[in-house]
Amino acid sequence: MVGTQIDDRRWYGRFDKKEILAKTGGICACCGKQLTIDTMTIEHVIPISRGGLDGFSNTIPLCYDCNQLKKNTLYLPAWFYSAITGTPLLNQLNTMFTEWFKTVKDDFDIEMFPLVTPRANLEIAYMPKDMTRFRKKQKSKKGTPQTNILQWHYTGKDYMDEVQTVTGIDLREMRKRVGSIISDNNPPVAIYTCRKLTTNKILCMAAVAMDIQKKSAVISLEWSELPRMWQGSIHFSILELYYDIMRMCEYDIRSLMFAMPETEDNWRCLYMIMNESLPRMGNRIPRHMEAWVTTLRHSYTDAKYIALNMAIHTPEESRHMLEMENAYNMVEEAKKDLSKRIKEQNKQKGDT
Repeated sequence: MVGTQIDDRRWYGRFDKKEILAKTGGICACCGKQLTIDTMTIEHVIPISRGGLDGFSNTIPLCYDCNQLKKNTLYLPAWFYSAITGTPLLNQLNTMFTEWFKTVKDDFDIEMFPLVTPRANLEIAYMPKDMTRFRKKQKSKKGTPQTNILQWHYTGKDYMDEVQTVTGIDLREMRKRVGSIISDNNPPVAIYTCRKLTTNKILCMAAVAMDIQKKSAVISLEWSELPRMWQGSIHFSILELYYDIMRMCEYDIRSLMFAMPETEDNWRCLYMIMNESLPRMGNRIPRHMEAWVTTLRHSYTDAKYIALNMAIHTPEESRHMLEMENAYNMVEEAKKDLSKRIKEQNKQKGDT
């Protein structure tokens, strides 16, 4: 039997495989491993079971291991196909995902599943404890740079007991607490855990709530056992992921809060996000974003949190705000000039 049959829908011969493999330059779109026509597998970016097309535009070459990892799960292209980051191909896949989502948007419960896809991968650079020993291995070519693959994972009913046992947090009370930040109507609160892919160990947990009518959302990082060297990157990653979802799925969110318990490490992370990560993220959509930090107390537990608040404006709103600011500055300058003239006149009268 020649070729590969996928879901009894279409046969892919060697010529088809060659064309699909050429899309990535002969590598796995996920891990970057070199592939041949014999070692490659063909994966549908948007699963056929979710309305994806069984055609060339919806196919991508993966190695066997990455294909087994993806299975029938829906991923945001930018958060799975890391080996083609920054390429026109990834832009095409992101556009295809956006167009597909338009066909299901009216039936999709974004408040229940705010990150849309149930999983999202991210790569974190390997940081050995003994850098001197690691460098020696590098020089002797016995060691190679490594990355750790982590995954934001939607916590459904099957995982609730595990998460509650590991974190020691009452998830029902946590949902009430987080939901009360944006609404008094008990909105849905989705729970996501960040796990190390090789061990499935839970490293941190976040809760996400949205109110589409109020155009507001909150991401609350409730628990973490991350190594200090990873904290800033991983805490920021869920904020960045949510930002990508808003942009690609075209949800109009104007107010976004990112909250976490008030600790010294979290203050440091927030400082990094404010001054390094957030400006880079803000350039990815044509909107003006204001950001400021506040502290808050949850009404349920009286626990202190620090919160990064973001107000997102359209270009028209930004121009109006700039005009108002310029007008205000002109009035203030006129007041100062008038005050200066009055003082000079009073001085001249005193001299005479």
